[in-house]
Amino acid sequence: MKYIRLLFYILFISKTIVTWGGENIGGLSFRAYEYSKDERTSFIIPSGNQGVRFKDYLSVSFDLKIREKGEHFGYVCRMIVDNKNSLNLILVNPVNEEPYLCLIKDQQYLGKIHSSATIDIHEWNRIKIELEYKNDTLYVRNNGSLISKEKVAAPDNHSVKVCFGANKLASYTTSDVAPIILKDVQIGLEPGSIKYEWSLEQAVSDTLLQDKFRQMTAFISNPEWIINSHMYWKHKKTLSFSSKTFPVPCEDQSACYFIAKDRIVKYDLIRSTTKEYVFSPLIDVNRITNQFLFVPLKDKGSQLVYYDFEKPDGENLSFFNFQTKSWSIPIQRKRQSSYTQHNRFFNPKDSSIVQILGYGFHLYTRELNRISLSGEVIKGELPDVITPRYLSAIGKTDSLVYIYGGLGNDLGKQEYGVVHYKDLYKLNLNDYSLEKSGLCRRIFVMR
Repeated sequence: MKYIRLLFYILFISKTIVTWGGENIGGLSFRAYEYSKDERTSFIIPSGNQGVRFKDYLSVSFDLKIREKGEHFGYVCRMIVDNKNSLNLILVNPVNEEPYLCLIKDQQYLGKIHSSATIDIHEWNRIKIELEYKNDTLYVRNNGSLISKEKVAAPDNHSVKVCFGANKLASYTTSDVAPIILKDVQIGLEPGSIKYEWSLEQAVSDTLLQDKFRQMTAFISNPEWIINSHMYWKHKKTLSFSSKTFPVPCEDQSACYFIAKDRIVKYDLIRSTTKEYVFSPLIDVNRITNQFLFVPLKDKGSQLVYYDFEKPDGENLSFFNFQTKSWSIPIQRKRQSSYTQHNRFFNPKDSSIVQILGYGFHLYTRELNRISLSGEVIKGELPDVITPRYLSAIGKTDSLVYIYGGLGNDLGKQEYGVVHYKDLYKLNLNDYSLEKSGLCRRIFVMR
């Protein structure tokens, strides 16, 4: 028996990292307790044995977010001054309390990181720690608000090591790493200025990382770069079927359904779980194309439907009942579909399933066919501003469908060759008018 193996990949995108409103994509995710001690993440400024020299002022600021998963305990930042004093920002998780960030100077507890507004540690927070030795004062700010002011005392001329996560520095060694995401680390040696900066937006393969101004090098080990999750696919699940299989996404359920000849498999995108629905009679999947779609039914949520514009009136729609595991009308065909590789969508403006373009029997089409959920069929064509084609891409908004590219030709007959289109059109869902948008570029090839 021949098996078609579907390797399903998902690109994880965190809503707090990827936004289209200007926030930078990136950050350094720290390996914490889910890894062995030797595999946990370190980010230490500067590299080597020396420290950052400063006289009477130092500021260390950074963007910080705590991952929701993982053990909520460990060091976020440890500042070691003159190899004899330490200032520590730590994530703690007391029994019967919510996890919180706190400051500890040597063995002295300085208190929680808080402000007039409630701090969500699982969202981005801008932390700034300032030492003013002229005034013998330590300031801590969160998102610009002063949240702590403490007295400190020290002589002039200092050296500091800034350690995020794990470190192996003499008596300050620790492997207790908090599950943090870090970016935009800045160090200032004078009020209002930045001397060194590491954005941590781009992945690096080296253990040494120069700052933005190329004046200082930091040491990094065992990094998990957030940008990599936007550049590389991650394998999540392998599903096996004994026949040709059609994927059908369902946005309302954050799931993807796979329809084979004798079963439907639901894959939950959030939980990475599957559920199977075996049905009969079998579907001859080799004679149909992907004519499955989820449509909203009043008071019933999204419903899986098979549509077929080549069927007689009254047999165009077949709904799947997940309770009885059966189709309302058996899905059968006597020949191949005339509309392979077409585009389809549900139009909420007139509550209809819409099928456009497609290919079949050596013909390219520009058909526009509609069917209401009650079964009323309206067949037609798109305006001739667009040429017959198939394998186009579409993107849908509330009132528009964008149609991009495809393969076809002006006459709609395969014997006249194939044009690779790179044009863009806007289809108005209120009246089905079509407008060309942008430039049209074509590559002509013969098959």
